[in-house]
Amino acid sequence: MSSTVRLLVPVLALAVALNALGCSAGSSAGPAGDADVDADTDSDTDADTDTDTDSDADADADLDADIDADTDADGDADADTDADGDADADSDADSDADADSDADADSDADSDADAASEGEGSDAEEHRCRGSGEPFDYTCEADKPETCPGGVCLFGMCIGPELDQDRWLDCGDGVCDTLCEDAAGCPADCGEPPSFSGAKDYDNATTLTVDVHGLIFSLGGGVGDRTYGGIRGPSDVGQFMMKYHPELKSHADAPDAPNQLIGVEYYGENRADWLTQEQIDEIEAYDWETTDALHRYGLIVSKFIVYHMNKFGSTHVQLNCHSMGCHISRYVIEHDLEGLASRNKIVRWNSVAGVLAGARLARWYDNPTVRDFLKGGNTSDFAHMNPDFVMDHSAIWDHKIQLGNSPLFGGILIHHTCATDPRVKQAIGIKVVDLVANPNDEPNDGIVHTLDEFFYHQALAAQFVTAGGDAIPSTHSFQYLDHFQTNEESEASGVLAAASLFHSRKVYLTLRDTTLLNTLEEPEEGERGPLPAEIAVDAEVRYNPYIKDTFGTDLLIHEMKIDHRSSELRLVPDKDTAVDLGYRVFEGPVMDEMNAIHVKFTVLEVDQYGRFGIDERLLWANKELFVFDGSVTLENQQLALENENIRTTLEVRVEQLY
Repeated sequence: MSSTVRLLVPVLALAVALNALGCSAGSSAGPAGDADVDADTDSDTDADTDTDTDSDADADADLDADIDADTDADGDADADTDADGDADADSDADSDADADSDADADSDADSDADAASEGEGSDAEEHRCRGSGEPFDYTCEADKPETCPGGVCLFGMCIGPELDQDRWLDCGDGVCDTLCEDAAGCPADCGEPPSFSGAKDYDNATTLTVDVHGLIFSLGGGVGDRTYGGIRGPSDVGQFMMKYHPELKSHADAPDAPNQLIGVEYYGENRADWLTQEQIDEIEAYDWETTDALHRYGLIVSKFIVYHMNKFGSTHVQLNCHSMGCHISRYVIEHDLEGLASRNKIVRWNSVAGVLAGARLARWYDNPTVRDFLKGGNTSDFAHMNPDFVMDHSAIWDHKIQLGNSPLFGGILIHHTCATDPRVKQAIGIKVVDLVANPNDEPNDGIVHTLDEFFYHQALAAQFVTAGGDAIPSTHSFQYLDHFQTNEESEASGVLAAASLFHSRKVYLTLRDTTLLNTLEEPEEGERGPLPAEIAVDAEVRYNPYIKDTFGTDLLIHEMKIDHRSSELRLVPDKDTAVDLGYRVFEGPVMDEMNAIHVKFTVLEVDQYGRFGIDERLLWANKELFVFDGSVTLENQQLALENENIRTTLEVRVEQLY
């Protein structure tokens, strides 16, 4: 049997995803037949705030760690814990980010500086650096999982392995291991913090808004016909954003305005007229058909921004991105391309189903035979969206792909809109990720794991400091839509983009002191679970009455549910004992004109939740402890809530950002 035939089974799943990429409707600005999509896929300020991405069967132990997590009076620490719900963000970001097998020559400095020692002595002969093992040969034995770690062994070939996942484990621990780390490979430990100039300004009429589109997949190579550095029309989210922020005008409507919305094209072999020969030479030194494509895209986007800021008289820029465009945006910031971050030019960043930590499906491309099978077009984009590549080459400050710790993020207002429907509409509803790449039953949007679409935490230097002096990390919210619908069909994404990029407040809803009066954990027929009680929340948020009264639409802005696998879990050890749950019901930007939002949430005692390994009943029967359904005024307050089952406090915190 030929190696190509052997791979047909796993490649079929990847082909389904690619078909979805090719069929998804793109922006009206793109050529026919191509699609703007992405295959890619909080505040105590301590970086070790408890967070987690894993959903193993030891949920109880992990959740105990959550309950013990420190939360200060401002409620900031729970922004981190609510994002995930179990263990350390640092360790989880590493284990999810896994090793890179696609490193190119440009990564030598990184790989040579792999983090810390596994030996016990300081002697070089005893000091073995992480990441110094033999190259992986992609052969495996089906009955020996260790021969294909994290991947699938088919006919002796390893598909989608997770390699050397701890190679950057020690980068970011505050200690420069001079035998294994240097300033180039681990600047967090061995380098100097970046120097900044200029000042950010969040309220002016001279901030340019730039749309960074997602992957446009063309196996036949059609993307080469595009003009890199060219102007694109607004993305779908951009068009919705203009509806809910009418003051924003597109380039077509306001071609000379310093505060217009403009899209950038980074694909193509043709060159925009504004590029100088020197810029062309720099860009074309990086081949778009290799993993150099990411740096090439970053150069194009950053130079496009600088040129048009100068042309229009813009003083600052803010980024709106979807999917792979968010990976490019992250790369531009973390690599400080054109000095945009260090010169304090970038003030806000809104991501929609963003590939921040890579797309785990892209690991299936990490096999020489698969690459040969899919050769052609811009398949190199799958290589640089591999989480391993993201860890080595994009998250270069400390290589923690699910954390935004680089000081270059400092002062940038960030919100992430995340997607949770695993059924890909363009692939006839097939759950692509669940089918081939989701052993831990994590939430996903059919293309990207939801937990890879937002930063779990940011170090203090990377956070935004409010007018009142509070340091706050990025925020995130959920929509039950697939990867493409979140961009193409969701007016709610447009509302959040408008609030994120043009308004001055964020709101945080958090369940605080909670006492169970009736645990509902006493064994009954068919139930197997003793105390402690596992608690989760289903939540819906609408920006009514303002949105409905002003624009005539009734939009579900945020939807978090156990059924969608997006709700986190907390433990309450006993009844009649108050516990600070620190459970984030919602966090996100709101419009300045709003004075209330409509919130519905249900507190549930959980007996079945596969993501966290909870299985305490023979039949599905998570039980309602409390239901809240009403208007919440946007002012700092503590709402006391109680019924026969539970006594709790809903903390409403409104941050005036500037």
